[in-house]
Amino acid sequence: MENRPAPSGPGVTAGICRIGRLAGAWTKFVHRLRCHRQRLHLAEMDERMLRDIGASRSTVWHEQRKWWWQL
Repeated sequence: MENRPAPSGPGVTAGICRIGRLAGAWTKFVHRLRCHRQRLHLAEMDERMLRDIGASRSTVWHEQRKWWWQL
């Protein structure tokens, strides 16, 4: 068995950098997907709560945006 040095050079470095970029892009995609699912879940919970108390989303939107002197 021969002991050869590990491959090196610009091609190897570029390949490693590319793998790192792909891994970073995949991680970012998975994170965004997870955040999207959490937002959907929270939106569903909001809809259920609003339905339970009998308020519409537009009413809540207008109430949230009132100035302090309008309350």
